[in-house]
Amino acid sequence: MSNSIYSFLLFKALYAPKAAFARLVAEDPAPLRILFRYSLWLLLLPPLFSFVGASQFGWRLGATEPLFMTKEALVLISIGYFCILFFGLVTTALISRWMADTYGANASFGRHVALITIVGEPLAVASAAHLFPDVFLNALVLIPTTIWAMYLLYTGIPLALDIPSERGNADGVVTCWLASGRRGELARHQHVALDIGCRSTAGGLTEATEA
Repeated sequence: MSNSIYSFLLFKALYAPKAAFARLVAEDPAPLRILFRYSLWLLLLPPLFSFVGASQFGWRLGATEPLFMTKEALVLISIGYFCILFFGLVTTALISRWMADTYGANASFGRHVALITIVGEPLAVASAAHLFPDVFLNALVLIPTTIWAMYLLYTGIPLALDIPSERGNADGVVTCWLASGRRGELARHQHVALDIGCRSTAGGLTEATEA
């Protein structure tokens, strides 16, 4: 199989999404090669940006002073962040593959992995906002980016999976709902992680004060 699909996916889908989806129709990408040559690198961006931003500037959650956490807590949060993103990517691709039979879509798992990767690409790039982890700034950046990702989802499903647009829209509604659930789950895990980090930081300050 030609490797052109992999080079084409690398950020070109941001400004030429329809061409990227059309290329998926002509190719049958291997899922593992998509994961290891492309998807995993995108999944590393949000945890990496979050770690750098939180260690340098601290989390700004609306309080006057930013919240700083220990390096150990930030490493654990970043690892958990990556694991949740990877779990969301794989499970969403699996569910999309499972739904392919219902809507008469192409059942190639590699196509589904590539499709979900392209749809999530704007979110991964926009996670550069984590370099300055202010809640308002990140929301301001991620809301329009999420709209762009939803546009990619609705336009990409019919093209990439060889199905009529009305079936693609139905599949897109369910997939979008699942992705929204994953993002909600991610937000809950981040909140728990930040809460644990706050408690550990507060505990460390208390011990230092008592000493």
